[in-house]
Amino acid sequence: MPAVPRLPRRGIAQLDALEIDVTGTVPDTEYWQLNVVGEVDLGGVPLVLIGTPTLTGGESFIVVANDGVDPIIGTFAGLVEGGAIPDFLGSGRDATISYVGGDGNDVVLTVANNPPIAVPDSYTIANVQLTVPARESWPTTAI
Repeated sequence: MPAVPRLPRRGIAQLDALEIDVTGTVPDTEYWQLNVVGEVDLGGVPLVLIGTPTLTGGESFIVVANDGVDPIIGTFAGLVEGGAIPDFLGSGRDATISYVGGDGNDVVLTVANNPPIAVPDSYTIANVQLTVPARESWPTTAI
């Protein structure tokens, strides 16, 4: 896993995007966890998730761990509190985001327990066979 990117002095809101690499469930070893001291302003930057972890459902990832009691200000682009992240990292499982997770002021992604939905390769409707093209692996989820 590459090193966690350094933030500019003005914080997350000054980034083009925050990229989080997820290969497992152990913070700072198998996924990047941004540890922040003081106020956090997300400023609507995009959250970009990369990786191909094996997920069974129910996993949680604290991607921004805020010390103390300062709240998280703002949201990631397009992700409101409780917002869905469909097909989280190509796992077939959805995830949700919370800006009041962890100890109340952390950004947490939680993978749903819903089972992946199997999509057949082809369908036959009124004697017409429709074939679903094979899809490539989707290792990146850009939000």
